[in-house]
Amino acid sequence: MSSIDSPPRKDIRRDELLPKITPPVPEESIPPKEKKSAEPMLVFDEKLGEWIYPVDEALQAQLENVNYFVKLPSRELLVRNLLAQAEGAFVVRYSESKRRCLALSVRVPPTHNPACISHYLIVRNQHGYRIKSCEKHFPSLQMLITHHSVMPEKLPVALTFVQWSASDWSEIYDMPPMVIADKRHSYSSSHTTKFSETDENRNSK
Repeated sequence: MSSIDSPPRKDIRRDELLPKITPPVPEESIPPKEKKSAEPMLVFDEKLGEWIYPVDEALQAQLENVNYFVKLPSRELLVRNLLAQAEGAFVVRYSESKRRCLALSVRVPPTHNPACISHYLIVRNQHGYRIKSCEKHFPSLQMLITHHSVMPEKLPVALTFVQWSASDWSEIYDMPPMVIADKRHSYSSSHTTKFSETDENRNSK
């Protein structure tokens, strides 16, 4: 009886019987979504008679990066600092008469205003930024300021940048400042020029 040689048994290793498991591909980390700032909302200002964007947190953050923004200093400090500069020196501040807006205070020639300081309301709406009584809008406050440093438009002088420091606008009182309205410095004047309609302190519309 002939014997049939069986094929040699192949040794199968245990690891070959187990299903091959590929290591998981590490997932790319997804950066957290940036929190979008709330979109500004137009509000109707009855005194201005138009729709405006009030000063919001996003605009305030931008203003903190420019040294010509001085928040809301006392009139006495504002007068002292601007009168110490040449014509064209300016600051941007919160408006006293329109609390939702900004104002531009400028050192001007005495031929325009005997007080040598005039104020201009800055209006912000869906078209951009403009000086009240002016029709030209600008995409940003910085562009408005830069443009008027080259072309005065309806301002009596071109704006001149001053290297203001924080110490220029810090106040230390021995006693609280006076807040009685009739005791405060006023820029109002009966003297008028072709630029008078633009001045914040002379124009209530």
